[in-house]
Amino acid sequence: MPLSAIFPIGRASTKATPALAQMRLARPSKYSDSRKARLRKRRAQNGQHCAEFGELESLLAALPRIKHRLGLTHGDLHGQNVRVAGNEAILIDFASIADGPLTVDPAALDVSLMIDTQIIKGEDWIKVADEAYRMESLMAPAIPPRPEDPSANLLDAIQYARQMAFSIQLTPYEYPCVIALQLLRKASYAGPDGEQERRRQFAYRLADRLIKDIARRMRMHVEHNVA
Repeated sequence: MPLSAIFPIGRASTKATPALAQMRLARPSKYSDSRKARLRKRRAQNGQHCAEFGELESLLAALPRIKHRLGLTHGDLHGQNVRVAGNEAILIDFASIADGPLTVDPAALDVSLMIDTQIIKGEDWIKVADEAYRMESLMAPAIPPRPEDPSANLLDAIQYARQMAFSIQLTPYEYPCVIALQLLRKASYAGPDGEQERRRQFAYRLADRLIKDIARRMRMHVEHNVA
């Protein structure tokens, strides 16, 4: 299946629900015991300024209703499930296909590309990820990176996923919410080496910052409208 086929906007329906209700990602509280333990470890590694995953989930659950565009989703879209044939990107592994918010697939690919990249490593990766998962970066198209930037190809691929998400979402807060859940999802799995462990630890910190920022902005938005 061509990659473009995972964004079936024309046949999608819309529905306004609490932020977590329609997400096709298990809530952290529903993770296995081993994955929950790993999230607690990530939080401890990042320090007390990061909230427990249960607190982060509660912040998302308490957000005002968000309207989603719903349709058929792949459900497990990451780099290993995309194959390139000529000029086409082909999807494989449809075991998790189901209806859900259409922003889930581009968000899964977005985070997978960043966490799994071999283009940059160490402090260079930390710097790029820190910038890529700020609220401002997830709410508007980014300025294209300079061609000589080592991360240019990575950021171009991520920006493609985000352009798809921006065209699908019905509110600017939907994609950041889904990205935050994908970051927590990645953080809940063990990395195969030290570099991957460090990235997944940092993913928890990014999710913590993003969820708190979403909650703050949406609260201010509601208060402004009430006033």
